[in-house]
Amino acid sequence: MNKNNFQRIVKHTFRAIRRWLSLLLIAWVASRISRELAMAIYTEALKAGWYDAAR
Repeated sequence: MNKNNFQRIVKHTFRAIRRWLSLLLIAWVASRISRELAMAIYTEALKAGWYDAAR
Protein backbone atom coordinates (compact mmCIF):
# COMPACT_ATOMS: atom_id res chain seq x y z
CA MET A 1 0.00 0.00 0.00
CA ASN A 2 1.50 3.28 -1.00
CA LYS A 3 1.14 6.62 0.73
CA ASN A 4 -1.60 7.98 -1.57
CA ASN A 5 -3.84 4.95 -1.08
CA PHE A 6 -3.38 5.11 2.67
CA GLN A 7 -4.25 8.82 2.77
CA ARG A 8 -7.35 8.21 0.65
CA ILE A 9 -8.51 5.43 2.97
CA VAL A 10 -7.95 7.61 6.04
CA LYS A 11 -9.88 10.52 4.48
CA HIS A 12 -12.77 8.23 3.57
CA THR A 13 -12.85 6.77 7.07
CA PHE A 14 -12.91 10.19 8.73
CA ARG A 15 -15.68 11.37 6.41
CA ALA A 16 -17.75 8.31 7.26
CA ILE A 17 -17.20 8.83 10.99
CA ARG A 18 -18.12 12.51 10.69
CA ARG A 19 -21.34 11.62 8.85
CA TRP A 20 -22.33 9.07 11.48
CA LEU A 21 -21.59 11.50 14.30
CA SER A 22 -23.65 14.23 12.67
CA LEU A 23 -26.53 11.79 12.19
CA LEU A 24 -26.33 10.71 15.81
CA LEU A 25 -26.25 14.31 17.01
CA ILE A 26 -29.27 15.26 14.90
CA ALA A 27 -31.16 12.19 16.09
CA TRP A 28 -30.29 12.88 19.74
CA VAL A 29 -31.38 16.53 19.57
CA ALA A 30 -34.59 15.58 17.77
CA SER A 31 -35.35 12.86 20.31
CA ARG A 32 -34.93 15.35 23.13
CA ILE A 33 -37.57 17.54 21.46
CA SER A 34 -40.05 14.84 20.49
CA ARG A 35 -40.17 11.24 19.36
CA GLU A 36 -42.22 12.12 16.28
CA LEU A 37 -39.61 14.62 15.13
CA ALA A 38 -36.84 12.07 15.62
CA MET A 39 -38.71 9.48 13.56
CA ALA A 40 -39.45 12.02 10.81
CA ILE A 41 -35.78 12.99 10.55
CA TYR A 42 -34.74 9.33 10.59
CA THR A 43 -37.10 8.40 7.75
CA GLU A 44 -35.98 11.41 5.70
CA ALA A 45 -32.35 10.46 6.26
CA LEU A 46 -33.11 6.95 5.02
CA LYS A 47 -34.83 8.33 1.92
CA ALA A 48 -31.91 10.66 1.22
CA GLY A 49 -29.42 7.80 1.46
CA TRP A 50 -27.38 9.28 4.31
CA TYR A 51 -26.81 5.89 5.89
CA ASP A 52 -25.59 4.39 2.62
CA ALA A 53 -23.18 7.28 2.15
CA ALA A 54 -21.88 6.90 5.70
CA ARG A 55 -20.83 3.30 5.17
